[in-house]
Amino acid sequence: MMTSPIGNKRDRSRRADAGFPPLPRTADGRVLLPGRMAGGMVRLNFGYTLFEVLLVLAVISAFAAIVWPPLLHLYSDYQLREAAEQVRMVLSKAHLRALDEGIIYQFRFEPEGQHYLILPYEADYAEMASDDSETSPDEQTACLQFSATLPDGMQFGEEEETDELFQPLSDDQLANLPDSRDLESVAWSAPVLFYPDGTAMDTKIRVRNSQERYVELRVRGLTGSVRISKVQQEPKQ
Repeated sequence: MMTSPIGNKRDRSRRADAGFPPLPRTADGRVLLPGRMAGGMVRLNFGYTLFEVLLVLAVISAFAAIVWPPLLHLYSDYQLREAAEQVRMVLSKAHLRALDEGIIYQFRFEPEGQHYLILPYEADYAEMASDDSETSPDEQTACLQFSATLPDGMQFGEEEETDELFQPLSDDQLANLPDSRDLESVAWSAPVLFYPDGTAMDTKIRVRNSQERYVELRVRGLTGSVRISKVQQEPKQ
């Protein structure tokens, strides 16, 4: 359909009288429709509306609300197993020291607390380590005595009941540890003993986190080996 030049002039004059800006036109006088360029090609718009942006944010928020709690749960279980693995390594170290040095070693922990240590069970050996002038205090502590704490948010469970009587830790046995003053006030568990023949006391030690989840370290009496259980949930009381 052909548009006359006269009609185009009339349309332009009417729009100018009404206060509207003139419509864009091609060289041959045709009006350019919105979204189109000269030559008839469609001009693409790559922007997003506010509604589209809000919709995407809502979908992302809903996805994060579903996925984040399980991820946080897995991470806390990983931290719990890492803490238990550190304790297992200390127990294995006590087992190996007993075999190599031919003396009885003990592992003790703080029930419902974070402290744990390994020491020679006989007080005489601890005193010998403290009085040995051929090695530095750091080497003595690394060789015969060791103490550490669980990471924040972790603690040991209650100790298993036993009818056997054991000698308590004396201040002299703790004297060679760097944090001996703090350890003197700790209420220690009964010792887990590792013997020179490779055997040990059959024991279960529980490590738990603030989410009431725990793992158990099982010391096998016949071999002295230590195994870690799967992460479990504390039963609700």
